[in-house]
Amino acid sequence: TYSCSRFDDFVDRFDEQTGVLLKPQVGDVQFDNVANTMVRWDGAAWKPVDEKSLGWHFDYGKYLGMWNLKAPQFLFVMLGLNDFRGHLNADFTQWGERIQTVKESYQKACPDGKFVIAIPCSTCGSIDNAAGDFTPRQNAAMWRFRNWLIQTFDKREADGYYLLDAGIATDNDHGFTSAKGPVTAPHAEYTGTDALKVQTGNPHPYPNYPSMGNPFAAFIQYYRAK
Repeated sequence: TYSCSRFDDFVDRFDEQTGVLLKPQVGDVQFDNVANTMVRWDGAAWKPVDEKSLGWHFDYGKYLGMWNLKAPQFLFVMLGLNDFRGHLNADFTQWGERIQTVKESYQKACPDGKFVIAIPCSTCGSIDNAAGDFTPRQNAAMWRFRNWLIQTFDKREADGYYLLDAGIATDNDHGFTSAKGPVTAPHAEYTGTDALKVQTGNPHPYPNYPSMGNPFAAFIQYYRAK
């Protein structure tokens, strides 16, 4: 057994063998793995339905309303390394189209908000490659993505896009954070004692994440002060 986060609170709504809703409402939609199709509950049975007819779309305002959240002044979007670091010739077109969809939906719900695309790390591990998960090829793939982000979204504030370089604040080989307390598992990749923890080996720059937060804090402070 393991934690499924918030899904654990709702797992008893589904049949544990089939995954089907136990008490569906008319119009509920699920994917039927056996039939390999989307199905809709018509009040008596699950009927196959063409996925294209369902009209999937992204609605940020609905998300805010559903969770009773206050409209945020800033929305930051940042991709990790796993999506593109293994694909040196990746096509970013679909990602760009989906980002536009999210941006437009966010601005519709939050007309005064700022939609910010954060540039992720371009390095995928420490130079010693102690974790066995670092190659120049991966770095090249992420540098290619960085360049595409800059060429596509930089200087487009008039269109509602803000570009923020978050990755530049991280250092996989020399990044550190000040912290009190002994180093304990699961963070064995830390070295050092009470006052200083330094990154070694692991491709995730855990101690340097606070440094990654600096550009975000600077962006927020700058625009809140205006």
